[in-house]
Amino acid sequence: MSKYRIVTVNGPSPVTTTRGGRGHSAKIARVRCHLDLRHHFFSCRVIDRWNSLPQNVIDSSSVNCFKNALEVVYSSG
Repeated sequence: MSKYRIVTVNGPSPVTTTRGGRGHSAKIARVRCHLDLRHHFFSCRVIDRWNSLPQNVIDSSSVNCFKNALEVVYSSG
């Protein structure tokens, strides 16, 4: 499944590709929000949820596989 950038960012890509000791390979870097209004943007609200997903959900081969894996993660947790 392809990963699309929703937000256009000036400067380096917010998606980190290095594989650290935790999480998955497609983590999104959190940008500091200077305005309180920005905390309510969709892009700021979903970063923590996306970064907490396991690697097998991220590596899904289709949208339906992604949805099924996501349902398993949320129903077990």
